Amino acid sequence: MILTRWNFPPELACIPTHIRTYDRDLPDIDFVDVVQISELQVVVGTDHPLNDLDWSEISGFARMGFDPDAARETLTPFAMLFR
Repeated sequence: MILTRWNFPPELACIPTHIRTYDRDLPDIDFVDVVQISELQVVVGTDHPLNDLDWSEISGFARMGFDPDAARETLTPFAMLFR
């Protein structure tokens, strides 16, 4: 993997490997959670396929202390700002 070859720390180098694994079972938040949730927040209100996911099944929301439904509802009115 290119990030490992470029000597990125393991906690960052693993992000591309796990970015689409939404049901990870971890005890604590990690950088993958941050990137996943950030990406989902950016596509709110668009026709992006990630909006079709059931956010309640994305384990990173719980680790970050976010309510997935509230996160989507809160961001929807601001969706145009992200484009």
